[in-house]
Amino acid sequence: MTSEIWTSILLVAVGAAITLVSTLIVEAVRARRQRRLREEDRRSSRHAAGVAHAQKVLDVLDELWGEMNNARRLRGVKHGFPVKTEFSRVIYRTFLLIPDAEVRQLIQNGIYALNNYESLYPMPGRNKVMLDEELEILLAMRENLARWIRGDEIEQLDLVRLQERADFVDARISEA
Repeated sequence: MTSEIWTSILLVAVGAAITLVSTLIVEAVRARRQRRLREEDRRSSRHAAGVAHAQKVLDVLDELWGEMNNARRLRGVKHGFPVKTEFSRVIYRTFLLIPDAEVRQLIQNGIYALNNYESLYPMPGRNKVMLDEELEILLAMRENLARWIRGDEIEQLDLVRLQERADFVDARISEA
């Protein structure tokens, strides 16, 4: 075989190798894009499925907000607001269906603190002006749940604050 034939064979082999490598690269990029799109679709469908549950919790929180504000208007801020069992029951039954772990944690800490603030009233050294604290907790829950429903990020500061409130309640209850 002549060198021209070897050169032609080499050029064909190099062309085939380049075609094979470029095909592999294109397929890898396409597969990565498809995985990313499937993951995005899965997240979007999980979020959409959880929105109905989050909306139900938000409706209960809104109703609770109205009752707390009425109590504040009628009785002032010197007393806390005992959360009715039906509010807690619906929230506890529903918030677990929200797919976002941070939102579930925020709601769980908030409702736990609200449910147990009443047990802090008779404790020595505890200021009885707790309705404003309870409204703060409720507001953080409502705002962040609404953020999540809209597709926005929740406030990490609120997540930390509600964890601190739940831990505070735990610590005070365990002291008693």
